[in-house]
Amino acid sequence: MLGGPFLQLAVPFFITFRLWRRGEAVPAAVGVLWSAESVIGDHRHDWRQRLERAGALDSAEEIGLTLHLLASAAALGAVWWTICLEANSRVER
Repeated sequence: MLGGPFLQLAVPFFITFRLWRRGEAVPAAVGVLWSAESVIGDHRHDWRQRLERAGALDSAEEIGLTLHLLASAAALGAVWWTICLEANSRVER
């Protein structure tokens, strides 16, 4: 059961990290968007099971809102990062 949610988060983060380490900034920014979508997307059934097992189901609203805000900030940051990278590459040309 842990495999699904874990992989939904781990795979995009791993790929993003590898792209960033290779110096591929724009694909890495897309990876950040992918990672953020993995949190923002409609995966309620997975999170409900995890929170229920952790005894944190009563705090689900607060946890969900916090994760959603963090993922939204990451997504917006990735878009901003991509715009800045594109602007810098145009100046260098």
